[in-house]
Amino acid sequence: MKSFAGNTIRLAAGRWEALIAPSLGGNITAFKKDGEDILRPLRYQEEITADYMRHGAPLLFPANRTEGACFTYEGRKYLLPDNTGKGMNIHGALCRKPFLVEEVRADHVRLSADADVDVYPLPFRVTVCFSLSEEGLTADYVLENRSCGDIPYTFGLHTTFTGVKEFLVPVGQAMETDARKIPTGRFRPLTAEEELYRSGCRETVRPGSGY
Repeated sequence: MKSFAGNTIRLAAGRWEALIAPSLGGNITAFKKDGEDILRPLRYQEEITADYMRHGAPLLFPANRTEGACFTYEGRKYLLPDNTGKGMNIHGALCRKPFLVEEVRADHVRLSADADVDVYPLPFRVTVCFSLSEEGLTADYVLENRSCGDIPYTFGLHTTFTGVKEFLVPVGQAMETDARKIPTGRFRPLTAEEELYRSGCRETVRPGSGY
């Protein structure tokens, strides 16, 4: 298989290391502590086609599934790319769009991309900054509205861990979905397992779950 490592920017600080892929939606294709993978790494070109969403932390815009690959906002209908072949948009196309490298240091990189109609029917710019320090990784995401009015959107990350021993996420609610995993627009209380994420749990999260 063909290696993907040559298309990445390496960041390092203390015990931490990260590889960022500007050509592939600014994805974190590897994140390590003391040489041990924390995120499931993207190592080969073939993995982009076979199972891309389960490597690193691809950007989702719009996040989740959009039935009919369209939505209505303020009385106007907007179309999204049908990237499933089944009349649905799933996770958008931002995760595969090339990003421009604006700044690079040994422990920091800033990337940006201007969305076109192949990504979203309303224009915006996204800027992503990754920084490493002795404490770990900080990721900042800024969305700039470039339309003449408001933009409805959902944004997320499809983060896949490698089965880390400890896991903590300060979540408050979960998005409700139907049997096809399409959001209903409502939120639900956390399940007993999800409640564990708030205070920290050990070895209960399966890599790739939730897709």
